[in-house]
Amino acid sequence: MKKFAFTICLLIVYLFTCSAQDLVGKVMDENGQAIEFANVGILGTNKGSVTDEKGLFSLDISSLAKTDTLRVSAIGFKTSDIILGSIQNTESTFDIKLEESIYELPKIDLNASAFTKKMIKGNEIRKSSVSLGFSENILGAEAGVKIKNKKKSTWIKKLGFAIARNKLDTLLFRVNVYELKRNKVGQKILREDIIIETSIEEGVVEVDLSAYEIVTDKDIIVALEWIKDFGVDITTELNFYGGLMKKPLFYKNTSHAPWKKIRAIGLGIWVEVAQ
Repeated sequence: MKKFAFTICLLIVYLFTCSAQDLVGKVMDENGQAIEFANVGILGTNKGSVTDEKGLFSLDISSLAKTDTLRVSAIGFKTSDIILGSIQNTESTFDIKLEESIYELPKIDLNASAFTKKMIKGNEIRKSSVSLGFSENILGAEAGVKIKNKKKSTWIKKLGFAIARNKLDTLLFRVNVYELKRNKVGQKILREDIIIETSIEEGVVEVDLSAYEIVTDKDIIVALEWIKDFGVDITTELNFYGGLMKKPLFYKNTSHAPWKKIRAIGLGIWVEVAQ
């Protein structure tokens, strides 16, 4: 009897895994207001996305098991983990409500006179014969560089990156800053989303970050995240300048996917800091 029950269980998992299926969801706050650009992904996989302006997302879950976990996160809200098997009806839009987060980053008393030493950190590559691009045309893809602060209080004042080729009318990125602990990417250290929009075809994009008061004494990853689909394949239409034997490239294929590191090549992204 136990063997029969075990066989039935395996069959259910197999049918769930192999049937073609898209999960369509809407991410909202507790008042029912849509949360745009929330990160949605299946933990431990390269299945993920980012919500649009209406809070909507779609994920192909046909190759997944009921035991897999859907993670939904956004700055200012508590992260929500949902077991796929707990979703009652995957054929209609699945509503996800996020609770407002009570966690606050420490208040920073910025005294400009205390930050007298200015420097550039990262890979300041403004032009190069080397170009890099996203390997997957999936929302939530990120690429960035490690910034070492050596336990010194560091104010991140400006971001720069260099586009080698852009065939899209508009680019929309989110700037993310993560703590780095024992060479593992940790949580974001931002109070709000930093969104960059540009239509530049080739050249340097620089963004003033001083008003966001990003101050830390920890090593960090500064990354660019692809957050809006304009109906064009970014793997063929967008490239950044990079270089060989530079500070390593950190990247992930989509929201909540595992981070990866490539030592031999670096992305042209840098920050101007004050210490």
